[in-house]
Amino acid sequence: DSELIDIAEEKAAMKSSRVQQRVDTRIDAQIRVVELGEDYWKRLRAWARQRRLLTQEEDKILSVASKMTVGAMPTDKQSMKLLVVKDRVEAEGFLG
Repeated sequence: DSELIDIAEEKAAMKSSRVQQRVDTRIDAQIRVVELGEDYWKRLRAWARQRRLLTQEEDKILSVASKMTVGAMPTDKQSMKLLVVKDRVEAEGFLG
């Protein structure tokens, strides 16, 4: 009996694990955005704007990523969106 885990405890542990995974994923996204650097985001933004590939929201978030050294850091949610935009724009032909 001492080695068996209560079902409620197992569910709580699984929920905690899922929450932690979401936090880790968002942190990883922020790290990746910073690693790519503001020059990368400036080039991506210019390339995508020229081809009219961005929504107004995406352009605004790319503007933030393009000015990281000024102190404006994308939030974790913005970082997740930036990586989605990055993948889409690269699929359109952006080489970085």
